[in-house]
Amino acid sequence: MLNLIRLELVKFKLWPVIKGAFIALLIALGFVTLIMLDGEFKSYDDAFRFIDSFVKATFMIFGASLIAKLIIQEFIEKTMTIMFMYPINRKKMMIAKLIIIVTFTFLSIVISDIVIFSFIYILNVYYSVITEPLTMTILLQNASKLLMNAIAATGISLIPLYFGMKKYSVRTTIVSAVIIMSLLTSTLKDHYSLYDIILIPIILACAGLLIAYMTVRKIEQVDLFK
Repeated sequence: MLNLIRLELVKFKLWPVIKGAFIALLIALGFVTLIMLDGEFKSYDDAFRFIDSFVKATFMIFGASLIAKLIIQEFIEKTMTIMFMYPINRKKMMIAKLIIIVTFTFLSIVISDIVIFSFIYILNVYYSVITEPLTMTILLQNASKLLMNAIAATGISLIPLYFGMKKYSVRTTIVSAVIIMSLLTSTLKDHYSLYDIILIPIILACAGLLIAYMTVRKIEQVDLFK
């Protein structure tokens, strides 16, 4: 399995993906900084909540782009057909691709959360936009929440795989991710969203994992010439 993962990483060249994630991080960092300097954050809880929402939205779409690149695009260009002709288990090949997608999405969310909040904290030391002190209780509570949300967002980012495989369409994959992200992160009341209703991200994350499982399970029956 590790060898298949390594071959996939070599095949798709990891650097452009890392570069794309880095650019997305810089954009998120700049946007969150502007929001902070505009005085939108009244507390560290506000800062954590906004960073979490913005980063999740950014990298759920980024996860969909990885699905499009590593899986859907190969079906469109028929390179998956060639790959399946090799004496390699189809299921293991798909699992290797999904491991790369899940790992990269999760790490991108976690690293971005850490980098952006660290920058915001340092910036606040000089500008004192947020007046409350950052206690260990606030930090640990929000850090655990960010971690759980990152896990859920990673699972949810797999849902576009269903739509992409249904149509063998990169556009459908990305658009479905944008729609899901928009529905989950749009504000309902008092700065809360559907994602804050704990059962919704749990159910959607499980749905994403189920979609990934069913995709792997049925890969032997996939019509490669569709």
